[in-house]
Amino acid sequence: MFQRGLLVRGYVNDYSPSINPTVLNDHANGAFRYFHSSILGSLSLNHESRAFAGSININDHMFNPTVLERNDGYRMLTRGMTTQPMGRNDPSFDPEVRHFLFRAGGRLGTDIKALDIQRSRDHGIPGYNTFRQYCGLGRATRWEDFVELRGPRDIQLLNSLYRTVDDVDLTVAEFFERHLPGTQAGPTYHCILMEQFLRTRRGDRFFFENGNGPASFTGPQLNEVRKA
Repeated sequence: MFQRGLLVRGYVNDYSPSINPTVLNDHANGAFRYFHSSILGSLSLNHESRAFAGSININDHMFNPTVLERNDGYRMLTRGMTTQPMGRNDPSFDPEVRHFLFRAGGRLGTDIKALDIQRSRDHGIPGYNTFRQYCGLGRATRWEDFVELRGPRDIQLLNSLYRTVDDVDLTVAEFFERHLPGTQAGPTYHCILMEQFLRTRRGDRFFFENGNGPASFTGPQLNEVRKA
């Protein structure tokens, strides 16, 4: 049923005390890092009319929120963040996060993707091939088995960087998978993200879509929340 152009749904009510809602290591330090590629190096400042008023460099204001305290900075930055398009989820990273992240006044900083790769290794996250198998895609035994990737050039590139198919990092292969229709992630990453978010919902008895508690939202309240 639709109301005012919005899909009206009932309560979910799929809480289970047997489900562990804590964050998976491969989600926190692997799949969820995928969206770092959509970070933009500059943030727009907009007038109330949404007209562009300038921009700030993210590295000039990392851990330095003084921009919020000057003039109308808080409102202008908020307007900019709700108006400015996000970056694309693809293999390209903004130079500000690829070369200058956390530069703290110096000329050079660090590389966010290098941090992501090393973090996943520090946490002992298995390789991409292991997660392909877990997600039902089958375990690759040769490079040509990576059929979920965007094309032969990407397979050749990974082949030039890794010794075997089992060596490919999860946090690297994510950028080479073709997106599933209507999503921003490939099949392996979609699998990990969905596993996490289902656990987060089903393992939380206070999740906002549950309707069996004394403090649950009413149906109309829930529909208002879902508009956001």
